[in-house]
Amino acid sequence: MLNRPPPRLASNDIEQPENGSIRGTITDESGKPVAGALVTFRHFFTVQGRHQQVTSKNDGSFNIDQLPSGDYAQCVQVTKGDYVDDCQWNLTFQPRIVSTPSPTKVGVATTPGKPVLVADMPHGSDRIVVPPAGMTAPLQLQVRTGARVTFRFADSANLIDEQTHLIIGALTANGMFVPAQKSVSGAVTTFQLVIPFDTNVRLSVQSLTLRATGPNGIVNFAKGTPIEVRVGKKDPPLVFNYTITGKSR
Repeated sequence: MLNRPPPRLASNDIEQPENGSIRGTITDESGKPVAGALVTFRHFFTVQGRHQQVTSKNDGSFNIDQLPSGDYAQCVQVTKGDYVDDCQWNLTFQPRIVSTPSPTKVGVATTPGKPVLVADMPHGSDRIVVPPAGMTAPLQLQVRTGARVTFRFADSANLIDEQTHLIIGALTANGMFVPAQKSVSGAVTTFQLVIPFDTNVRLSVQSLTLRATGPNGIVNFAKGTPIEVRVGKKDPPLVFNYTITGKSR
């Protein structure tokens, strides 16, 4: 009988990419370093293990080592202050294949395959190329402030609960839904989110069960008709006040 060689594992046949590094600094629009910002790097081709996050230090700096080489998109999130959530509003960061990979080129790639953003979304993520066994040029990433939108519900009967399915948020230009954050203080329930300045945004307030009144009288949340808004930097804060009057049977 012939001696057969042991079977080879499939993973042994896969060429593993060499790791590289990314470093950079997060600043605000005035150039001031931003501490505690969460930076996410996602591989354009959604390769397993090529999605990493890092938090900026007190001086705004960040560094990621042992990152598989390849093409990445990045986004930045800051939980405090009126900063736009870049991971939700940045169209370039949404999963898609935008170009052929360039794992041997260092820095920011400028190829014809880079997507064109919608006119209302001026902010986008550059394509970051992580070279094999190397480090990218220092990245200068900036977070931007936006307009805080507040939905305030007077709810003396405490009718807003987990079963009411009150859905509030904004629809981005590519159809993504950005949910508002809920908080409760006594008989007032508040939902807030930050939208980009000078951008056409559709706000959505939906509920199949709640009845309410607003500044213009009775409100029909069941229709879910989007509210079209555009807020500039000099505009006053955008606040919608409602009073919950009951539940539909």
